[in-house]
Amino acid sequence: MYYGTGAYFDDIDNVFQDLLVIVGFGVFVGRNVAGALNKLSSRMNDLADGNLDVNLDFQSFVGEVNHMIQSVKLFRAALEKNRALELEKDELEKKADEERRQATLQLADAFDASVGEIVKAVGSSAADMEGTANDLSGAANQASDQAITVAAAAEEASRNTASVASATEQLSASIEEIARQ
Repeated sequence: MYYGTGAYFDDIDNVFQDLLVIVGFGVFVGRNVAGALNKLSSRMNDLADGNLDVNLDFQSFVGEVNHMIQSVKLFRAALEKNRALELEKDELEKKADEERRQATLQLADAFDASVGEIVKAVGSSAADMEGTANDLSGAANQASDQAITVAAAAEEASRNTASVASATEQLSASIEEIARQ
């Protein structure tokens, strides 16, 4: 049929059917791509929140979306490796802290033992010095007693000398008296 426009309804129907198929295919592809991208976006948000157990085992018939999924899988593997390295670092830090603590304790024990030996030696020396001081004090007391005895003997000797001098004077006076007679 022909209407005054120069276009056939059959041609318009064919174009409209082709357009309908193209739009339908576009909607199908768009929904598939949008669904896959929404899923991928949601899983990436889960990864960003620290959840490494997200499921990335889905596919799209669009190659670029599949490449993006593979990239996110690589990103997750890198995050898992990073987490493992952080755990290993934490363990190494704990081990180093424990080793430092043990070394500090050993150093403190060695210092304590060394100081203990020094205190013991000083205590022994103090006891020896006390014994020596007691011996010297006894010797000084004995010397003092002997000095008192010597002083008493000297005084006695001085008195005896005075008596001998007096007796000698008397003897001398008697000799003079006898000599005059």
